[in-house]
Amino acid sequence: MLRIITAVFGAAFIVLGVLGFVPGLITEADGLKYLFNLFVVEILHQVLYIVSGVVALLAASSQRYSHWYLQIFGIAYAVIALAGLVQGDTVLGAFTVNTSSNALHVSLAVALLAAGFGLPTDGPSSKSAR
Repeated sequence: MLRIITAVFGAAFIVLGVLGFVPGLITEADGLKYLFNLFVVEILHQVLYIVSGVVALLAASSQRYSHWYLQIFGIAYAVIALAGLVQGDTVLGAFTVNTSSNALHVSLAVALLAAGFGLPTDGPSSKSAR
């Protein structure tokens, strides 16, 4: 189950990252670019999503790596969310965020952490009966 969840996160992160580069989906206002007129997009921010997705797809190759991915990236997105909420419009000066971006990062952190810490890491036992 963790492998499937990790693969779904991977695909979603890659799609989200790539969508930030699609001109028809991007609008500009107040000197910033927005995806769906909602989420602030910047190259570093989009690359972060794509890298998160690629790492997730690689991690989905095993139950153990999936478990670690969900926990580690859950913590990472929690830090990003907290920094965005505290700073309001930036994450450690690296990239710009807005309320929608912060809400997305909080949601991602909660979902990743819930899966990483809340779901069992072992599937049904594959040991044969003696």
